[in-house]
Amino acid sequence: VEKIVLYKNGLTGSLPREVSLLSSLNHLDVGANKLFNYGAEGNEWLGDMTSLEKFSYGENYFDYDGIPTQISKLTNLVEYDCSYTLYHGPLKDEAFAGLNKLKMLDISGNEFNSSIPDTLASLPNLERLYAMEATLLGSFEFVTKMQVIKEMWVDYNGIDGMIPPAIEQIKSLNSLSVGDNRLSGPIPKEMGKLTNLVQLWLYDNSLTGSIPEEIRALTNLETLYFSGNDISGAVPDGVCNLKTDAKLEKLVVDCGGDAVTCKCCDSCDYESS
Repeated sequence: VEKIVLYKNGLTGSLPREVSLLSSLNHLDVGANKLFNYGAEGNEWLGDMTSLEKFSYGENYFDYDGIPTQISKLTNLVEYDCSYTLYHGPLKDEAFAGLNKLKMLDISGNEFNSSIPDTLASLPNLERLYAMEATLLGSFEFVTKMQVIKEMWVDYNGIDGMIPPAIEQIKSLNSLSVGDNRLSGPIPKEMGKLTNLVQLWLYDNSLTGSIPEEIRALTNLETLYFSGNDISGAVPDGVCNLKTDAKLEKLVVDCGGDAVTCKCCDSCDYESS
């Protein structure tokens, strides 16, 4: 047996340890069921399935302190989804050590109350990270370690600090969503060098200053949300021109009051968009 997909089948009970005896199993998806796996006995053996390349058990009841460090033994993993389980407690570096083939990670909907560990941020092949509603804390500086990331959605967390100018180095980024966090400071002009960006959501933070003229260089942008911040000034003409001369379809900023003026915005606040 190489592949088991039982997604959304109403399964109950627990995921049995005997699954780990299937030595050729490379794809296991038991997401969106009602499986209960508690504590060390129900979670630590998951690291014994060392042939797995795709592993998904999100939207179940897997209760454990953080992500089990034994997951680091799954060195063949390419995709890993443990979203919306009952994982809680700090993310540990040891859980991600050795996952050098990992391309997709979804840890959304858990209660980690910790920052993104360096080992996770430095995974050499990680292209997609989904960590929404995961009670993440700490500085957004971790993004500068993610040199091949293409899509990162980390909305509804407590990530703070400034958007680092060094984000310009991550040329692979095409979708970035950091909405509803605690980012502060100006939007760095260096973001104008992320020319592969298609989607950018920075809504509901505490960003200040004006929208950089350099954003006009993002000619692949289709969606741009800056609303719910403390931005001021006029939206640059070059940014507005992305709607007529490029691909921009949705532009939302706080232009409903006196702080921001915009002659091309689709909506003046996030909620009404």
